[in-house]
Amino acid sequence: MKSAKFLSRVFSLFLIGFGFFAGLALVVDVGRVSAAADIAINNAKVNGSNTVLVTFDDPGQNIASVDFSKWHIDVGDGGATPLNPASAAVTSAGTPWTVTLTFAAGSFSDTATAYGAAVGLYVDASGVTDTNADTNAVVGHAASIAITDGQAPTFTSASATSNTNIRIVMSETMAGGTVTFGAANQWTATG
Repeated sequence: MKSAKFLSRVFSLFLIGFGFFAGLALVVDVGRVSAAADIAINNAKVNGSNTVLVTFDDPGQNIASVDFSKWHIDVGDGGATPLNPASAAVTSAGTPWTVTLTFAAGSFSDTATAYGAAVGLYVDASGVTDTNADTNAVVGHAASIAITDGQAPTFTSASATSNTNIRIVMSETMAGGTVTFGAANQWTATG
């Protein structure tokens, strides 16, 4: 009887000790860091005929990965028919923290392509992750962000309008102050 009582006490102490350490493990999470959803988009711009460059505010760590399936352009203004990238890559892990989304060839062949906020860029959870396993803040289609035109205009055509004038046509309207006119000796032409 004494040995049964002794075993019962040892077993009880074992259960109490196990419960204590299990409870302690739940309360004190030693060495574990919780990931946050706090990586914020600073801006986005079309920078090629099929690419969008997304820049983030300082996430505190370098960008580690991007999941192209989480990114969308709300072209249908409602999330029902988004334009989705075919791939994505981290283009600058550190300052300025950028990723490039690549869409189907020619998606932005018009060099003046831009999207207002109503039909702009949005991202699901875990679209981008940093080296601390933090992820992006979710941006739903109803709160999509504008995508600016970042493509340079291209030369479309030129024609002589007189013996002394040439008309040059660009792919989009040139912004004021971006064209520098020089003396005739600064221009060359052949043919």
